Amino acid sequence: MLLKEDIVIAKLVVEKGYSDIDTLQSTLRDFVSEGNPGELGSFLVQRGVISKEDKDVLEGEMLMVADTIILENLPSFDMFQDATLGGDAGTPADIAAQAADATIQLVQDAIVAAHPAVDSTPSSGSSRRTQVPGVAGSEPAVPGVPGGQDDSRETGSGSRSTLETINIPTVGAGTGSATGPTIAGTKGPTMGAPPSSRTTPLPPSISGSMQTMGAKVGLRRTASGAKRFGKYEIIKELSRGGMGIVYKVRHPDLDIQMALKVLLAGENATEDQVRRFYLEASASAKLKHPNIVGIHDVGIENGVHYFTLDFIDGPDLSHIMKKERLPVQRSLEIIREVSDAIEYAHQHGILHRDIKPSNIMIDKSDRPMVMDFGLAKDLGDEQARTVAGMVLGTPKYMPPEQAAGKIADLGPQADVYSLGAVLYELVTGYPPFEGKTAFEVLRNVMDTDVIPPRKRNAKVAEDVETIILMAMEKEISRRYQTAQALGDDIERYIKGEPIEARAATFWYRTGKYVKRHKLLVSIVTVSTFVILFLLGFAGHTLWKKQSLELETLRKGEAQKAQYRSYLEKGKKLALQGKAKEAMEQLAKIPEGPSEYFEAGEQIKEIKAREKRMEIEGYQHEANMALQDGELEKALSLYDRILYINPFDKRTEDQRDKLKDRIDELEEIENKKALSGKKLREGHERRHIYKSEYARVKPLQIDLDEKMRTIKTYAMETMREEIWDLKEAISEQWENAGKYFQDAYDKYREALDLDNGNADARHALLDFIKIQYGDALRQNNETLMRFRMKQINELVKGLPAEEWEYLVLATFSITTEPGNAAVFLYPIDNRGMRWLPIYDEKQGKKVGHTPIVGERRKPGNYLIEIKLDGYREVNLSLNLEPGCSSSFVVPLFTDKEIGDDFVYVPAGIAIIGGGHESASSKPWKQVFVDGFFIGEHEVTTRDYRDFLNGIAERAGPEEVWKYIPREKNGDLYKNWNVNPSNSVIVGAGSWGLKNPITSIRRTDAEAYCMWRSQLEYGVTYVYRLPEEDEWEKAARGADGRLFPWGNRFDPGFCLMVKSLEKPDIRPFGNKDMDVSPYLVHDMAGSVSEMCRGYYDDVAKLGVVRGGSFATDEIYCLLPNRIGIHESGITGDSGARDDVGFRLVKDLSAARMLKLRKPKPEETDESSAPDKSKPEGAGESGVPNESKPPGGSGK
Repeated sequence: MLLKEDIVIAKLVVEKGYSDIDTLQSTLRDFVSEGNPGELGSFLVQRGVISKEDKDVLEGEMLMVADTIILENLPSFDMFQDATLGGDAGTPADIAAQAADATIQLVQDAIVAAHPAVDSTPSSGSSRRTQVPGVAGSEPAVPGVPGGQDDSRETGSGSRSTLETINIPTVGAGTGSATGPTIAGTKGPTMGAPPSSRTTPLPPSISGSMQTMGAKVGLRRTASGAKRFGKYEIIKELSRGGMGIVYKVRHPDLDIQMALKVLLAGENATEDQVRRFYLEASASAKLKHPNIVGIHDVGIENGVHYFTLDFIDGPDLSHIMKKERLPVQRSLEIIREVSDAIEYAHQHGILHRDIKPSNIMIDKSDRPMVMDFGLAKDLGDEQARTVAGMVLGTPKYMPPEQAAGKIADLGPQADVYSLGAVLYELVTGYPPFEGKTAFEVLRNVMDTDVIPPRKRNAKVAEDVETIILMAMEKEISRRYQTAQALGDDIERYIKGEPIEARAATFWYRTGKYVKRHKLLVSIVTVSTFVILFLLGFAGHTLWKKQSLELETLRKGEAQKAQYRSYLEKGKKLALQGKAKEAMEQLAKIPEGPSEYFEAGEQIKEIKAREKRMEIEGYQHEANMALQDGELEKALSLYDRILYINPFDKRTEDQRDKLKDRIDELEEIENKKALSGKKLREGHERRHIYKSEYARVKPLQIDLDEKMRTIKTYAMETMREEIWDLKEAISEQWENAGKYFQDAYDKYREALDLDNGNADARHALLDFIKIQYGDALRQNNETLMRFRMKQINELVKGLPAEEWEYLVLATFSITTEPGNAAVFLYPIDNRGMRWLPIYDEKQGKKVGHTPIVGERRKPGNYLIEIKLDGYREVNLSLNLEPGCSSSFVVPLFTDKEIGDDFVYVPAGIAIIGGGHESASSKPWKQVFVDGFFIGEHEVTTRDYRDFLNGIAERAGPEEVWKYIPREKNGDLYKNWNVNPSNSVIVGAGSWGLKNPITSIRRTDAEAYCMWRSQLEYGVTYVYRLPEEDEWEKAARGADGRLFPWGNRFDPGFCLMVKSLEKPDIRPFGNKDMDVSPYLVHDMAGSVSEMCRGYYDDVAKLGVVRGGSFATDEIYCLLPNRIGIHESGITGDSGARDDVGFRLVKDLSAARMLKLRKPKPEETDESSAPDKSKPEGAGESGVPNESKPPGGSGK
């Protein structure tokens, strides 16, 4: 049985000219005979029909056409089924031959169906067959060009169906499957899915000779036999793609050559094809630039849409790169010119989105020309045709945000990235990213770093590598922000100027200056040497003159005595420390006499002593300058010492280290100054962010008001007000978020420049804490851990005291009475559940109350408070980074709390949120006072006791008011009152341990008053829970979505999917459905009534929690349900899956002593009963008219 993909591959093999009909037919017979071993494409590679590279190209083509043909609608499909399903008897070889022949016929029909505008009618007097590119009998393809292209082609055909340009929805986009790529708008399976997930097997068609299909779309012949399209004379076909055909034509009036592009579907083109065709033409028409291919004419000829463009007589870069590697200098010049063209397009609102070597032509004047705006996007069009999550473009050259399908993030920086990718391949000979499939390339683009160009081509200069890597930065904000900026930096490199892609140091700029001004530097150097030579020559001449004078004096004996006198005076003056005078005397002795040599030694000794003293003085001054921080002065003194003694290695080392330190400090100061500037910019953005954020609140208040007043069942025109407000809030959030991110980036840059900038560090911490809060509101545990990791990285290396102040959370606990033992256990996400860690390493005793200023890492904790004589207390605690919490926890005895009640201490709780539930309240943190709440719902046994109490006190007639009833008001016949005034509960779902259901809220309130009267003598101790109380008791302080954590499992609670037959069960049926305060059955079992209303208009009663009859959405703890109260026609307000649980008022229970009523207290007394509430009847509950429904069921 052949699959649909196999039929499409077979069609493309013939259509693209990879094989003739006979070869394919023979191969198909072998394929069917061997039982379809794998995919047809792989089988064709094994048999040598096509190469592996051909297979990859064909599979890429298949992405574009696989679901455009409905094989079941073709005339040969039924015959194909008969053949492949073995309908005809015969040998296996006969069956294989029939199946192969049927496949060939179906391939033929599929080709014809794919080209509806083909003129396949034979001309008169001939049996001419229609032409298909690459099929036997068709017109020959143009050599050197895929599908009939050559090196001289037009540049606007943006619909070539190759693997380089694909349209693939990204994994996780929208609501589709994430198993593989699909064609937009199709219902077919994913490419690369396992065989079990591929499409339903489709049989091949019956045998028949392959009729080829012509490529004439609206063409006609003149009397001379020339082909024409409208007024244009067809020279030849240049290329053919999935949407259009491009011809080389001649304009008869202007006598110039042009490129003509026509819509392939001709008159049968769909509205979407026509719209895309004209969008390409419109994008090209807006741009008039010497480096962009121009458009001349747009129109319709005989129902066929077309436009004409400049014909570029030259190859594209991809063809050039296959033949040779361009010099780096020429590559840079090409990208600089292309950058100018792309910048021009951006300024006119056009984003190219498919820049690659094959879309850059080189004309005869060696000028690069940008082509193919088929995927261009109008930056000003808010309703762009691209769907979010869809990838359009060429994987090897597209930026990460385009590869990820983030259409909203695409801007001019996307084209900058593609320009950098093209430049990368030009200078290295390799594309930036590679992979076995297009999808692997996409993943590499998004997830891996590009190999630096110099590692692939050592001849690439460091500045060129820096330019390329900055253009290809994965973070948009770190790229060149415009194509103009990229082009300018390339221009600087070409001119030998410093580039702006990195911080240029002083020495870097000096080196660049020397390279640019070699002649000037050479002149200065030579001049210096000439001056030094002249000075030396003059000194030597002077010395010679003095020597001659002394020689003359030596002639006389008197002169000799004079020499001795000079020598003695010099020695005497030297001993007196008068070096200058001594040297003057000794210098008078000429060369020759013995005194001269003695004087010379004396002079050397004087000079050496003088030099040592001078050096010591300079060294002392330098040390003092270093102590005072005068580094420049110390450097000057070191230079003086080395001038005196050039061979002083110690001083030279000190001088070099000091110079490095000065350069380092200068760079640090520059970075500090720039860091301060970035900090100020961050403050400005933060101020704008706060202003934008403040505008959200009034919109949210308005939305909340509308949500309360406009019901979900209201007319669409009324609901539009809510939709408009939500859209306005979303836009305002997005606007504020931009400034938030901008401020964050500025603070990050400030800290990167100066790690000691405490203001930038604290500002960053504040921002990350805000993001931590956002993650908390979203219940996103992964994001919360990531934000904590960011915080820890920011404070790494800080002193412990500062680190603890910035990161750790602080809590204090006071109990009444005091001296209670406090134990702290962190809560960890273990699989599906959040559980406290009861081990000695992480959970331990903190101390005894009062606990003051206890510091812990941020996170969720469970605190146990224990004191002899009092009920143990569970305290749920959520600690946020750098925040402090304080708790005052009164302790209560078991008697005060009650056997079936648990104690929920006062504190902050997270209310609302939960994006899965549309009916939940907005997320907020509120203070909820302490209270006691029932461990489980009120049971049938409890409610029966209540009815018996009423029967004993007021008689059976009063009982019927509170008997459980159906939604329509009929009383359940399972309940009855016998002659002894006791209530009888019948069989069915009314087990005594089951939660009581099918009662109204007024019945539940009557029960609360009766029980309060019974146990405390007043009517206000027991009541229904407030919504915030119910939600805190269920969720704890950490805002979990279910009592056990954030992930749902139907087996954890009693809901519709956890039962084979949905039905009520006794309380505590599911051990997992337990809250942090040990309250049972909050997510499932039965939904529970609360005080207050679902809204303020319709006065619907509010119900919380899921039940045995509801699905997962109702088990979400933030979810709210509204039900009608009694009194509505046809609705009694009772539901068979809704019950209630009690809350005991904490202050009232503590002030009042629990009492047990005596038998005589049930007798009527003549004295007025002050314990009854105002308006109460004889039963101690509110008066009420008789219930509707008559006798009951």
